[in-house]
Amino acid sequence: PVELNLWRAPTDNDRGIGGRINEKWEKLGLNRLSARLVRMDAKQEKDSVTVTVESVYAPPVTRPVLSLTQTWTFLPDGRVQLNTLYTPLLDIEAYLPRLGLRFQMPCSFDRLRWLGRGPFESYPDKKTGALVGFYEMSVADTHEPYVYPQENGSHADTQFVAITDVSGCGLMIAGEDFSFSARHYTQEALTRATHTWQLKPENLTEVCIDGAMGPLGTNSCGPEPLEKDRLYLKEARAFRFLLRT
Repeated sequence: PVELNLWRAPTDNDRGIGGRINEKWEKLGLNRLSARLVRMDAKQEKDSVTVTVESVYAPPVTRPVLSLTQTWTFLPDGRVQLNTLYTPLLDIEAYLPRLGLRFQMPCSFDRLRWLGRGPFESYPDKKTGALVGFYEMSVADTHEPYVYPQENGSHADTQFVAITDVSGCGLMIAGEDFSFSARHYTQEALTRATHTWQLKPENLTEVCIDGAMGPLGTNSCGPEPLEKDRLYLKEARAFRFLLRT
């Protein structure tokens, strides 16, 4: 399934001695949100079918944080258009790590081709040296082995990415200046690990697609992200993607 993704494994800067923004994320429960289905309907228009799924997300016991509406339009040529709408359900004062989705594919889908920034990782406030171009790389080679495991391997300003197996079969996702990452372990495993050797490749490829990725800042030894780079959800935000196998 395609899941909401608001969490990222805290970086050294997220855990910085000044802001400790990761503690605010944990207080919001971004790492333990559960979904409740509010609405699901389908309709056919000429030769396309549209399925709309609306869910609210909340941590255990406390109020819902936001709702996510996914509108899937299945086109006759095999393409699928996905519109997402993130709507806050409470006043979220903290800046967020990301507004995204994630899903899993078999581990044999281990090759990446993309048009965007590369070849190394890039984030909203860490991308000047990552030039826009066409890149090819294995999923494993996008991992940045930080001494303390943390969020890594995202690629900003992406126009499309293809996740394929050795034969070239797979999934292509296109959008406007989105971020993506792919890895052979889950986000939960990355969050739990305190040493690189604890990250064991799993029998999967987890793909994260972010309509918006939050900045990194320099709070491990400097200031938090600049205000202009911070990611907030004060009002509804929408993103659109096109998928094709």
